[in-house]
Amino acid sequence: VGFFFSVSYCKATIGCVPGRNAVSPPELARYAPRFDMTHPLEVGLGPILGDEFRAAVQHRVDRFLRELFRVDIPLVRQPRLDDDVRAVAMRHLVRVRLDLVEDMIENLGSLLDRFGMIPNASRTYYLGRSHPPVFYLMAAMSQKQRTEDRQRRLDWMLKEYVFWMDGAQNLMPGSEARHAVRLRDGALLNRYWDDYPYPRDESWAEDVNLASNVPEHARPALWRDLRAAAESGWDFSSRWFADNASLETIRTTRLLPIDLNGFLYGLEQAIANESGKLGLSGQAELFAKRADARLSAIQEHFWNEEVGSFADYDL
Repeated sequence: VGFFFSVSYCKATIGCVPGRNAVSPPELARYAPRFDMTHPLEVGLGPILGDEFRAAVQHRVDRFLRELFRVDIPLVRQPRLDDDVRAVAMRHLVRVRLDLVEDMIENLGSLLDRFGMIPNASRTYYLGRSHPPVFYLMAAMSQKQRTEDRQRRLDWMLKEYVFWMDGAQNLMPGSEARHAVRLRDGALLNRYWDDYPYPRDESWAEDVNLASNVPEHARPALWRDLRAAAESGWDFSSRWFADNASLETIRTTRLLPIDLNGFLYGLEQAIANESGKLGLSGQAELFAKRADARLSAIQEHFWNEEVGSFADYDL
């Protein structure tokens, strides 16, 4: 049975073309794929396992196919976007598969073009939360150095930055908007976030069950904090728990993570550096100042003198 599901999954991820989605909200339907291939059930094990099993598997596989959205360059091994995409690219580099590294960069860039961010994984129900902002690390692996290629990658970095800083321009000291938080001293920093305050589609039953342990009015915040932790890739860690032990005490959106702000400092630096190399001096100066401001805020608010290391900032 395990082999059967594995073969089904692999066949389902090899190739796709644009299509429609009958499961997700209508506004997301245009992003889903339609597959033109041999059905996964035709691998030969269905008749052995019986009609009831075939029907159950077909329902699950069909739903899986509807929830996917397309990528521009199909890869046999399309990684999860939130935790191992850069590791896969590094393995390709080691194997001198530079073509696959370039394809991965193109696919991630195409997601930025369509959604303004890189979703947590390639499913329509992940469009409420992003991949951590590390596209600039992927872009740095590219061997394409023509001016137009470098400008495209810079444009993609800027799109990712705009997503993570959405709402920041109007923040007063002590206020918050989505991923952006302005502290009372004026420092502008970031947190993990998800736009949807309801159970995760991929763990619906578990999230509903967990919410039964908290008052009804607190459930939307609980579900958002679960989703925000999933955006981080640290799902789940006691790092996010108020009591360091219980998942129902999760409070991801009340913490400013050191890793996230380190990533965004790197992104600001990368934009400044590449802008300067492309002759965009005004943009280079702007992002250099933003990077310097973030570095100062990190040093001021994230350093824990008692333990001698940087740590998350508790709002």
